[in-house]
Amino acid sequence: MPVTAQELEGMLKQSELRFEQKGLGTFVLAFKTRNFKDTQGRDALLVAIQLDEDGGYIKFFAPLAFTIQGPHADAFLKACMQIQWMTRLIQFEFDANDGEVRPMVEFPIEDGKITLRQFQRCLYGLTSLVDDAYPTLKRALDTGVVSFEDTPGGSKEDPLQALRQLIEKLRSSKDPADQARLKALEDLLKSMGGGSEPPTTV
Repeated sequence: MPVTAQELEGMLKQSELRFEQKGLGTFVLAFKTRNFKDTQGRDALLVAIQLDEDGGYIKFFAPLAFTIQGPHADAFLKACMQIQWMTRLIQFEFDANDGEVRPMVEFPIEDGKITLRQFQRCLYGLTSLVDDAYPTLKRALDTGVVSFEDTPGGSKEDPLQALRQLIEKLRSSKDPADQARLKALEDLLKSMGGGSEPPTTV
């Protein structure tokens, strides 16, 4: 049975997130960020959640997160591929016509269902990984150097180490929203060994 827009709306409300609905089956959120800056220099990442194929396919993506031009575009794309390899969750789409790069998570639902934990893992994972990877990606685009040494809490071997420290903080919180984020981020850590602060909408 396909997923409905009403079910997605319910999961967003359960997660206590602010959102706007843009047409049937599309929801848009803006998350506060620590590292990431949009094209206008704001500390916010726009994320869209979209149902396709009559609810049989879902994708989470950050439209216009990056627009790449100049001599180091190839280094930026190389950094994207390394991040994609290391995390096993996030993917990057590249439009060679205008230079747009979209981080995204997508998968077919077909006749199954998406649970609240799966939903939160995809949404928080996308946002957290883009925020943590931003210094690496910006350095690659600005200088042509692909290195994870300066990624917050990270190193070349483990660029997403900060998630472990965050999980310890959230374990002492009594806020129900924090507890929901904690479970999603614990699942993320188990599968990919990385993450960031649980994002909040603006």
